[in-house]
Amino acid sequence: MVFILVSLPVGSSLFAQKKTEKISTGVETVVILPNMSFNAAISQATYLAKQNAIVNAFGTYVGQEYTHTIQNGKLDPRINGKTKIEGIWIRTLDYDPKEGQRTYIVENKNIVERYITVTVKGVVRKLEPRAALEYKILKTPSIKSESTSFTSGDDLYLYFNSPVDGYLAVFIDEGEITRKLLPYSNATGEKENCFKVMHDSSYIFFDKPKTTLFESNDIDEITLFTDRKEDETNTIYIVFSEREFKKPGLQSSQGRPDRSTLPEWLKSTEFNTWLEDNRAAENSFQDVTVWFTISPKK
Repeated sequence: MVFILVSLPVGSSLFAQKKTEKISTGVETVVILPNMSFNAAISQATYLAKQNAIVNAFGTYVGQEYTHTIQNGKLDPRINGKTKIEGIWIRTLDYDPKEGQRTYIVENKNIVERYITVTVKGVVRKLEPRAALEYKILKTPSIKSESTSFTSGDDLYLYFNSPVDGYLAVFIDEGEITRKLLPYSNATGEKENCFKVMHDSSYIFFDKPKTTLFESNDIDEITLFTDRKEDETNTIYIVFSEREFKKPGLQSSQGRPDRSTLPEWLKSTEFNTWLEDNRAAENSFQDVTVWFTISPKK
């Protein structure tokens, strides 16, 4: 769960490239660990099943150990990193999650293991060069504080840098609902949809004292909380496009006595449909996910 602490022309392509798309099916099973929620397990199984479908359609490749850039600040995906997949997920056509359990014996004790198996069918597109984004979720406004493990009450910050000009939005998926973190809650008009970023500029979002791009009251501070006794797994979605995009339809949350508020939200199923629609419409549109845990305060 996340709380916000509140203080009072696009260029056109010269030519169109043919998009290689296929329909493919993938399957993945994820064990529900003792400290993992059902929603976190199904989210991970769904993500991995989609990756499996992409591999089934286009295979994988092995890149080099170095990074090679091409013009306009984009990376050729076949040259960056080690084993990579050759495509992206565009749209879900069929989705079948199933929960099960199995029993096995360890040291003469019966161990019951729950798991989720997700079968997903959808449209996948062969990967083309896109902006190579740099991002980190942080515990403090320093890029050296990168972490995916937080404790209830910790603040959250985001470091972001893009080699090309573009537009950014950030969301947090809490399982059944997804909340918008960026643009900030005070944004109005077209600025409500996405945040404009300049190429080769380093941004640290949700940091009020050291950010000079905005008036202080325009910046939301993010504090993470969980009311569970075990770790809570959430997902950060970092959404970027070289073209402006419209935000999904959102619902407001009520304010709290401590002057904090929950960010605007929508159902996670609706959020994923919004992602799919934008992926299908714009080749430069990309969304990257970062899983992180919030541990209860001891």
